[in-house]
Amino acid sequence: MENNVIFVYGTLKRGFKLCDMLEKSKFLGDGETLHKYVMYTNGRFPMVSDKYKETRISGEVYIVSDDVLENLDIIEDCPDVFTRKSVFVTMNNYVDHVYAYMYFINDEYLESYDKVPDGIFGG
Repeated sequence: MENNVIFVYGTLKRGFKLCDMLEKSKFLGDGETLHKYVMYTNGRFPMVSDKYKETRISGEVYIVSDDVLENLDIIEDCPDVFTRKSVFVTMNNYVDHVYAYMYFINDEYLESYDKVPDGIFGG
């Protein structure tokens, strides 16, 4: 399957340190999750938990190949540290909606990280 839709909210976004991993992928646009989650940061990268429902998460949507998805699973240490789940994303044009994969931190790794109240990672 070569048409995996992925929603990224941190260092994989354009202009951030891991964005090169998506350079050959098709950018569909900016969006935010339909459902609310909670974002944390350790100062270097964000992580989202679906344990609490606090804010919609902002990010970018891409179509990625199977190879890219496999590489993303590796850098996200999926499924050991992060789990990839399907979420509903509202695109910023407020017309289009897509189901996309998103990485969630496994709760046992949350410790005492700082919350990102608005759900927008700025680096």
